[in-house]
Amino acid sequence: MSKGRVCLAYSGGLDTSTILKWLILEGYTVVCFLANVGQEEDWAAVEKKALALGAERMVIEDLQREFVEEIVFRAIQCNAIYEDRYLLGTSLARPIIARAQVRVAQQYNCEYLSHGCTGKGNDQVRFELAFKACNPSMKVIAPWRLPEFIQKFQGRADLLKFAAENNIPVSSTPKAPWSMDDNLVHCSYEAGVLEDPDHTPPKELWTRTVDPTDAPDTPYNFTIYFEKGIPVKVVTPDGEETDSVALFKLLNKIGHDHGVGRVDIVENRFIGLKSRGCYDTPGLTIARLAHLDLEGLVMDSKVRKLRDQFVTIEWSHCLYNGMYFSPEREFLENSIIFSQKHVTGEVRMSVYKGAAYVLGRKSDASNLYSQEDASMDSLSTFSPVDTTGFIAIQAIRLEKYGLQKIKDGEPLSKGHGGKALFCGVGGQPTRQVSSSFDMHLMHHADWLMTGVEAVAPPPTSSTRIPKTVEINGKTYHTDSWFNIPSNVLSLTSRKLHLQKDHPVSITRKIVESVFPAPTYRYYNTFDPVVSTYENFDSLGFPPDHPGRARTDTYYINKSTLLRTHTSAHEAELFRTNPTGGYLISADVYRRDEVDRSHYPVFHQMEGARYWDRNKVPDGNLPAAVLKDLDRLPKHNMTVQDENPPFHMKRNPLQPHHGPWDVEAVGAHLKRSLELMVCEIFTRARKAAVMAEAENSGLSTILASCVVPENEPLEVRWVEAYFPFTSPSWELEVYYQGDWLEILGCGVSQQSLHINAGKPDQVGWAFGIGLERVAMLLFQIPDIRLFWSQDERFLSQFRGVEDNLDKLRPFEPFSKHPACYKDVSFWLKGSSAAGGGTGGATDWHENDLMEVVRDTAGDCVEDVRLVDQFTHPKTGRRSLCYRINYRSLERTLTNAETNEMHQRVVEELVKRLGVEIR
Repeated sequence: MSKGRVCLAYSGGLDTSTILKWLILEGYTVVCFLANVGQEEDWAAVEKKALALGAERMVIEDLQREFVEEIVFRAIQCNAIYEDRYLLGTSLARPIIARAQVRVAQQYNCEYLSHGCTGKGNDQVRFELAFKACNPSMKVIAPWRLPEFIQKFQGRADLLKFAAENNIPVSSTPKAPWSMDDNLVHCSYEAGVLEDPDHTPPKELWTRTVDPTDAPDTPYNFTIYFEKGIPVKVVTPDGEETDSVALFKLLNKIGHDHGVGRVDIVENRFIGLKSRGCYDTPGLTIARLAHLDLEGLVMDSKVRKLRDQFVTIEWSHCLYNGMYFSPEREFLENSIIFSQKHVTGEVRMSVYKGAAYVLGRKSDASNLYSQEDASMDSLSTFSPVDTTGFIAIQAIRLEKYGLQKIKDGEPLSKGHGGKALFCGVGGQPTRQVSSSFDMHLMHHADWLMTGVEAVAPPPTSSTRIPKTVEINGKTYHTDSWFNIPSNVLSLTSRKLHLQKDHPVSITRKIVESVFPAPTYRYYNTFDPVVSTYENFDSLGFPPDHPGRARTDTYYINKSTLLRTHTSAHEAELFRTNPTGGYLISADVYRRDEVDRSHYPVFHQMEGARYWDRNKVPDGNLPAAVLKDLDRLPKHNMTVQDENPPFHMKRNPLQPHHGPWDVEAVGAHLKRSLELMVCEIFTRARKAAVMAEAENSGLSTILASCVVPENEPLEVRWVEAYFPFTSPSWELEVYYQGDWLEILGCGVSQQSLHINAGKPDQVGWAFGIGLERVAMLLFQIPDIRLFWSQDERFLSQFRGVEDNLDKLRPFEPFSKHPACYKDVSFWLKGSSAAGGGTGGATDWHENDLMEVVRDTAGDCVEDVRLVDQFTHPKTGRRSLCYRINYRSLERTLTNAETNEMHQRVVEELVKRLGVEIR
């Protein structure tokens, strides 16, 4: 009996032929679908192969006209482009293909849709988001993300073996050392030898354009006619073409023959990876250039500015990220159509040796351009005298700015290239606003302060704020709050918790194993950019909480930041998570001191379990919780817990909770987290003993016999305070002769559930730092190592995620000497910290830490305050910090260290306005 009918996107290649046969062997009935979007294909051969392998039927649809008229022409209208270079050839075709596949699936009563997209590419996202929008009820089978499929087919050799065993015909033509994807718009080339970004594409790679050096030695001229931004006619010396598909193919041929449209880039995929791609896009390159040029003649300047800065960027991201079938794309297209009302005219073009040029343009559809207005020989329609007033008004603020710079001792006449830019009155360096922030989420009561102002100081001359930043493929506008350094921005795409066999990812998987589905759902891919509301307000942070301060948090703009804790997603999950529990793991961003256990980017894991009073039997929440507690496994750890379930002064009960509620929820919380700690530290101890035994010459089998599996661990519960839970506890474990704090937890603040619209939920929550646990688990001595891409580090953990018995402590591959350098300075005399009357926020030690980290990177092991002095007469304050320069991967030369330290000193003067002693 069939498991159901699947509509498979089938190309006839090795991958999709393997998937077709695998689905059939798994018990599915398969309808194969292939879209004709202009690619070169032997259609009859593909159909014959699919039917021979057992497909119920093969459906081939010609979608070329639909493709060109609905999407390609719209891309021309909005000048679509991704990351300033990629014309989206692959992305443009995916919505058309996906929608047609859904139509075929519906026509033949299929319950499932399937595709052959890899688990690392963008196409899986594009297809599946389109599927969900076009028919939300259909399920998706994505073989390259199924563990059983991936395990069976780990490389091309496995695919070929399966093909031989199942009589799947395989082409005898040698496979090119790269992959290709072809459609009417372009051909893309990636993977294989192209994965080396410095490998020059061979001449034979390009199939849609001739080598520009082999192109004709004479230019080729032609004209493109547009109506409302859409190309409607192409006239060449050989004739003209008006049919949409034929017209586009003609532009492709012109571009092909003259080598126009080649692009070789490294792009940022939507899923967070960087990828090198080569693209042959001849016709669209020519049409886009001509369209851009015509818009300059006929389009209103303000409309064009808005379109270029918003509509073009966002529409392009919609297509690239698979959001074609979305309300935002519909909204954007209304703007595109409006903007094109007068983009009608003709553009004369020329192509020559790989380049396209505009020779001229004209239009009768718009009166915006006037030759008489623009002429230097005419004064009848525009009087130059009027410009005097225009300049005077525009200059008002600039004159005031120039006068202020003179008053500050920074006259703009000295230019921006010299030291004068940073020189204040009397030669004292002016303070620069730090280019980054930190964040400490304050957990303990004695850390909570009042009167901290989260006010954005005005940018100084040494602050350079970009207008926009791109994070994980999304563009964000900045303002004066932006202070994220480039080294932190560069880490936003690393996501160590998702990198297989990385110690952080292994730790995450171990924790997840203790909290199984379906009770718990895992959320590991939340974007790090959140709103201030999500990060602070939704959790009840008061306006003057120190966590909001610019000295603590990385802001993109006043209302947007890099999350400082995973709790930024807590309200959303309390509201939307369909199960009774969840785990979040994510990268979080905080400004902090420089030492071996602190880093501006690290990874947190947060978990929660909750029950709804209206859904438990008889509304008896304590009974339901205790019943779930009985289902949890037991452990053999020794537990010290002398605390009552709550204490009205030290660890109070919340007004919304009864004593029995808290006692039951607390007991469930403690057992759950004890099991987690037991799992982690049993594995840590086993790994250490195994490594020691193996180093002594024992075999793996003999070594496993000496692991003290039955020797119990010892843990203890300690009352604590956290802003999001009450009562609250910390869990400590006795490990290697010392008590180690592992995590914080407690009964969730009921206000969080109420604010999420779930007032009847009651539960617990916990949070841990994954690096902290991984440092104990793997005995990694320095947090900087987690970010190392040195093979000597990464190779030690390979294969562990699939077989945790391979877990062993980290073995240092080298120990390089430290080099200490001191820097002594007077604080800015006008600052409160320096003895003056300045604002309370004009000096913060985190500013210094950020400057050191931003300038010297991971070559600094720690920074410590070693001396401070206040002048008895002037009241000025002097500080001395000792910087320990030590690379994890090589020995730094004295010359390198001196040069690095000099840069640090210069940056301290430039950014913080200190005076070096």
